[in-house]
Amino acid sequence: MGTAMATYAGRNYGARRMDRIKSGIRAGLAIQTIYSAAAWAVLLALKKPLVYLLLGEVSSPEAAASTEYLTIITTLFGFHGSLMIFRNTVQGMGFGASALGPVQQLLPDLCVLPHGLGAGLQLLRWPVCLLYSEKTREFSTKQTGGAYETAADRL
Repeated sequence: MGTAMATYAGRNYGARRMDRIKSGIRAGLAIQTIYSAAAWAVLLALKKPLVYLLLGEVSSPEAAASTEYLTIITTLFGFHGSLMIFRNTVQGMGFGASALGPVQQLLPDLCVLPHGLGAGLQLLRWPVCLLYSEKTREFSTKQTGGAYETAADRL
């Protein structure tokens, strides 16, 4: 869905059809929500058989960690899909470097967390990246005398 949004947004941005970009985002989010709910239901119902298929036993510590991982990751499908839609829409409009640069610089540092910190701490990575990105945008705006333009400014 994200890749389709990049192409869709780029073509409509070139045609100056911001209304179509907005409706495309709404439609993409609706499709992503339906897909995420269906995938969540299927994977939540089949997580133990899937773990058994891959690991061969369900009572090991690895199997318990795998089922916990599937529970957490499927719960976040909708959030991640929404991020992909917005990110690729921004990139399709020609804001790839300004929108993602700070996050791409910080993300590798945040991805290397010591083993055993748990899923809760792992979930803090994205909010930290988004906060860092916003602070970097504010700094860039001050450095350029307020001439920094965002994708939201164009809509």
